[in-house]
Amino acid sequence: MAEPGLRERKKMRRRLELIDAAHRLVADRGYEHVTVEDIAAAAGVATRTFFNYFDAKDDAIVPADVASAEGPTLEFARGGPTGEAAADLELLMRKALEAWHAQSDRIRTAARLAAEHPHLLARWVANLERYRIAVTDLFARRAGRTEPSTDDVVDALAFVAVLRGAIQCWEADPDGPPPTAYLDRVRARLHDLTAEPAP
Repeated sequence: MAEPGLRERKKMRRRLELIDAAHRLVADRGYEHVTVEDIAAAAGVATRTFFNYFDAKDDAIVPADVASAEGPTLEFARGGPTGEAAADLELLMRKALEAWHAQSDRIRTAARLAAEHPHLLARWVANLERYRIAVTDLFARRAGRTEPSTDDVVDALAFVAVLRGAIQCWEADPDGPPPTAYLDRVRARLHDLTAEPAP
């Protein structure tokens, strides 16, 4: 997949600047004392520019897709990059974890703010569910299905569980290796938990 062009990179940078401004202001002033106008001003843009990126204040505080790995995702859905399912899934998993790791500070800030405000927590949980649904659809598209099958749902649940397990291992030691280093450990744990008991 081609790298994003200059215009796309600028848009991504501006979006992250708005998220950072929202997080900074909420931490300094409290949620109730921050407006969309405040966030836009802190990011150095007009209020109308804010609405080019987000529909409301809460969307910037708990964004839905800050750790997007769009290029690898599209490639996987189209049957690539190698055409071999296990290899492609491994690459997709690693790209997803790398994207998460690159934005881990923002994601953890959003999670902390969500935990402090019940209505933001509902948004956080909804974002997680949207991600699971998107992964389910991804597996279905790779298989050429217009509607997800039960296998697609199960595959997506397993995929998300492995990602979350690797992230949890990293969060326990953020100065250690990156989340991708824990994939084998997480898969081994899942295998042990689901293995058929010996007779």
